[in-house]
Amino acid sequence: MPDDLPSATIDRDRPAQALGNLLSNATKYTPRGGTVSVRAGADADELWIEVSDTGIGFAVPSAIVIKVVPELIDRGAYQSAWLGISGLTLTSELAEAMHLDPDTRGALVSGVAQGGPADAAGLRGGNTVIAVSGVDIAIGGDVIVAIDDTEITDFAGLATYLARYTPPGQKVTVTVLRDARTVDIEITVGSRPSQPPSSALQIEG
Repeated sequence: MPDDLPSATIDRDRPAQALGNLLSNATKYTPRGGTVSVRAGADADELWIEVSDTGIGFAVPSAIVIKVVPELIDRGAYQSAWLGISGLTLTSELAEAMHLDPDTRGALVSGVAQGGPADAAGLRGGNTVIAVSGVDIAIGGDVIVAIDDTEITDFAGLATYLARYTPPGQKVTVTVLRDARTVDIEITVGSRPSQPPSSALQIEG
């Protein structure tokens, strides 16, 4: 960790809880002998913490972005963007299982939280379960390849984009691969609930 990170006035419980979730998932899905890395830094008006691993590509939002904005300072809390999906990075193995080009990359939507923003917009979760490294994964759902014309190559990239550029209430255009074609879907970003719906699992965005 850098020694010169700036300080920020925040509700320390929320970042601590999020970091704990990140580390829990990273260790859970990283095989023995793998590595889990934690990085932190600052860009302009943002502090960020990133957790990465050598597992099979699962991700809760892999970047916690703490925005130093008046709302955060005044209220001691920050409303983070939420689509209401669970998912993971589309790997070559998963792409082949979905009969896609193995070089296809994006954020695979495994589940959609009932009543969430993605559900309201018509985003589709997985409909077939396969086992990868001993873990059941729902495939066949939409693969997010871009958001507002910004390329998305993994689930972490989607989560980071949402955290940095999309406040709750903003409309975004999500480009997905569905049934071998590209579809643009407009979603109104929501606020992450304090207790996510059970269908969102712990791997969410």
